Amino acid sequence: MIALAIFMSGCSLTKTVPEGKYLLMKVKYDLHDIPKQKQNLPEFKELNSYKPNRKILGITRFHLKLFNLASSTKDSSLNNKKLRRYFRNVGEPPVLFDSAMADKASTNIKQFFFNNGYYDVDVFYTVKYKRKKVKYLMYHISPNYYYRIQFYTLDCKDSVLRVLLKNSMRNSFFKGGRRLEFETINQERERVLSIIRNNGYFDFKKDYIDFELDTFRQSHNVDIKLIIALPIDKNVLSVYRTDEVALQIHSPYHKPFSEFYTFDSIKYYTNGYPFSAKLLHNNQLIRRGQIYNQSELNQTYRRLSELGVFNTVEIETTKSLTDSFSLNTSIIVTPGKLQSFTIEPQLISSDLSNQIANLGNYRNYGVAGILTYSHKNIFKGAERLDLSYTLRAESQLRAQENYNRFFTNFQTGITANLFVPSSYLWQSLIYKKKLNSVKSVFSISYIYENNLDFNRKILPASFSYQFVKDRNVWLLTPMEISYSNSRIVPGFLDKISGQNLEYVKRLFANNLITSSGLRWSYSHFKSGNPKEYIIWRINLIEFGGNIHRIVRRAMDKERTTDTTYDLLGVNYFQFAKSEIDLRIGKYIDINNALAFRFNVGAGVPYGNDDILPFDKRFFIGGSNSLRGWRPRTLGPGSYIDTTSGTRIDRSGDLIIQGSIEYRFKFIKPLELGVFMDAGNVWNIVPNSGTTQPEMFDFRKFIGELALNTGIGFRFDFEFFIFRLDWGIQLKDPGITKNKGWVAKELFKPKGINYTVLNAGVGYPF
Repeated sequence: MIALAIFMSGCSLTKTVPEGKYLLMKVKYDLHDIPKQKQNLPEFKELNSYKPNRKILGITRFHLKLFNLASSTKDSSLNNKKLRRYFRNVGEPPVLFDSAMADKASTNIKQFFFNNGYYDVDVFYTVKYKRKKVKYLMYHISPNYYYRIQFYTLDCKDSVLRVLLKNSMRNSFFKGGRRLEFETINQERERVLSIIRNNGYFDFKKDYIDFELDTFRQSHNVDIKLIIALPIDKNVLSVYRTDEVALQIHSPYHKPFSEFYTFDSIKYYTNGYPFSAKLLHNNQLIRRGQIYNQSELNQTYRRLSELGVFNTVEIETTKSLTDSFSLNTSIIVTPGKLQSFTIEPQLISSDLSNQIANLGNYRNYGVAGILTYSHKNIFKGAERLDLSYTLRAESQLRAQENYNRFFTNFQTGITANLFVPSSYLWQSLIYKKKLNSVKSVFSISYIYENNLDFNRKILPASFSYQFVKDRNVWLLTPMEISYSNSRIVPGFLDKISGQNLEYVKRLFANNLITSSGLRWSYSHFKSGNPKEYIIWRINLIEFGGNIHRIVRRAMDKERTTDTTYDLLGVNYFQFAKSEIDLRIGKYIDINNALAFRFNVGAGVPYGNDDILPFDKRFFIGGSNSLRGWRPRTLGPGSYIDTTSGTRIDRSGDLIIQGSIEYRFKFIKPLELGVFMDAGNVWNIVPNSGTTQPEMFDFRKFIGELALNTGIGFRFDFEFFIFRLDWGIQLKDPGITKNKGWVAKELFKPKGINYTVLNAGVGYPF
């Protein structure tokens, strides 16, 4: 309540401003610019660290008010010293106008523009005072013209090196007509250095590279000369080759140099440590007799580190004492702890009573735990084995029903995942540096679920290849198979309405799902800033049921009409599926950020059945989706539930959803977020239980998008974030009144029914 009062209060912001000082209220920028150049100007405002006190939602300077309230000696309602001290610590002292700080900011802005090619930039500032405030501090910036690159030439005394660099000029960052920026100069210096050091020039240093700029004021062009400024005693540099190479596993529990293996005249000292010397050889690229190559050394470091077994990797290259132009390379790797146990306890509050149907929309409460054992080197070749055991117990509360047990839903399961590095099938792509690493991934699970309405056993297994190249990860799954065996409790189907009975029967039938697919993901965090990112997760294509349908069709001697086949008495599905999930974070400043998410996916059943298997369908709602709805209670389309007491989980063949969220720091450890979500699911292929409102229609799908807003409370405890999101429905496509707009209902006695409180760990996206 105190925080709300401070947020809404209009108390004086200058209460703690000393006499003769002025509170800085606003910083403005007057950019005198030529219109054609305006779109090419870089962002520069963030460079200026001299800024007024921050605002929340652009409305109020809450943190300054908090500081004033705790610091003022007059009319303060805070008599608690500890609370007053806390408010001072989390509050923000007034930012006062300081001419020295303003001058420094002017210099920084001018330097920033200069670094981006505006060599004739002019910057000065003016100040507008109003009582005890600086109404605004205005920076006047005249960038004038920027300079473009005209010619790029080379000056190098070493004839061999000159030819090498001249042949690489076509890959230069200095392109004719491009604006010359300081960052471009750095990129070109790194490019030149990489070329030289990758061609055997071990002695070459970055200091030998210099650039001479010749500017022309009238044409605003610049000529650049690359100068290789070798020391006076080195008119010609020597090319070095690798001679001795040795790799040693250093472990305090094993005697050094006690055991070694030789591959290609390279010694690998395993020293009794249980690790494959051949795998070490495959993951280090430095070979005897080859010309020194800095990038191969860097790649070796990276690949040995990515094996996941070694805590440290040290590579040292020195000149040979016996040969003037030879190098010796010593690689020392130190293993880390190979085995570990982790326990993850969980509290459950969910709206999902079982995996098919929720009866009466009742909430589940319970506990869960995950025990995981990991071994990073199970077969002595950096194979990682993860064994996980999960136990989940929930109490499903239904009105006017009594049970002889408190926990009504149990789920237990064991999962084994095995990651095997550097598949020989793809080894050539690694050697050619097309890939950073390849891992084979084997996974198998057994899941048993005991529910009030059914018992279910699931046995999924898969085999995949994981390819990594820089920020890109591909997952190729040649085979994924899942067998499900269900037993329905007598009387359960009597609770299902006739409209959905056939649909539920088919989903509960014993079934076999096989699929193959290719997934791709890409993640990039700008300069390590967790608030500035772009993440792509794409299920490029997934096919199911085709292989064993071909086999079964070939076994069908009578060539019966294309209908639902089974394999060994078990039904199976055929389908194609694809999905895109894009997440973008936009950094505003140290206290504010925006986050966006867009998700679209579609699955099409064909051939052997006209519905997608339950595990491959799309669901919407909940803490990571449309937060104004409970999980699986929305859609498909404008479907209206006319049944009473029974709700079938809503799902579809197609999903479209998007979210936008504004996040800002409040009072540590609390961070707030204001969000808006939109989306729905639809069916694409009709089946026996499908109605017309559930089907996707391109002409009207926008009108069938559900919409909610809300506020999020995020408690950042550094090692994890606990989240509460209060979602508020604005439009429900399943309601015909007012075309689904329910905002007015929020102010009625039962308006709370149009809101949902979701809990979660971490950010929603």
